[in-house]
Amino acid sequence: MLFSTRVRRIAVAALTSLALLGWGAQATATAAERNGDGAWNLSETMPQDMRDFVTTYYPDGPPQDIRARGSIGEACTGKLYQGIPLPIGVNPSVRKATLFTYWNASTGTSCALMDNNTGGAKYMVLQLCANSFPSGTNQPCITDTGNFSQYAGEVKLYATDHASICDPVWAYMRDSAGKVLVNYRTNVGGCH
Repeated sequence: MLFSTRVRRIAVAALTSLALLGWGAQATATAAERNGDGAWNLSETMPQDMRDFVTTYYPDGPPQDIRARGSIGEACTGKLYQGIPLPIGVNPSVRKATLFTYWNASTGTSCALMDNNTGGAKYMVLQLCANSFPSGTNQPCITDTGNFSQYAGEVKLYATDHASICDPVWAYMRDSAGKVLVNYRTNVGGCH
C-alpha cells in the first residue's frame, strides 16, 4: 500500500513537471480546467464551494487507483460532478473521507470513488446503483466493500446498466471499534 502511494505521487509529480515544461496539450490550463490523468475535468454545474475544495485539497487532480483494485477495475472518466468532504459539515482539513462522483455523458457511465483521508485502514463501503431500470428486473448495483487504507471504488455503471446522472451513491466508513465515521447518501450529479 505504501509503495503504490509513493508510485502514485511520483507519477503525478512527473506529469505535473512535464506540464510545467510545456509538454502536452493541456500545459497552459489551470488545475480546474485540465482533463486526463492527474487533472480535473469539473462539471460546469459544480457549486463554487466544491470547486474550491477539490482544487485546494487535491491540486494535482483526482486520486487514481493505479493498481486498478476497484470493483470494475477502471478509472472514473467524464466530468466530476461532486467532491464532498465527509462527514458532512466537518472542516475539510479534518475530513475522514472524500467522495467523488462522475458522469460521462458521451459513454453514458456513472462512477464514484471514496478517498480514505484517515491515514489508516478503515472498513469502507461504496455503492452505486441505477436510478431507473426496467420493471421486473433487479436494480443494478456495484459495491466495493472491505478494509481499505486508500480508496473504496471505483464503482461504475454503464449505459447497459441503465446508468444516469441521478444514480444513487452510498458512502460508509467505520473504524475497527465499530464507530461509524461516515454514512452518507447522495447521487452522482447532485439531483434533487
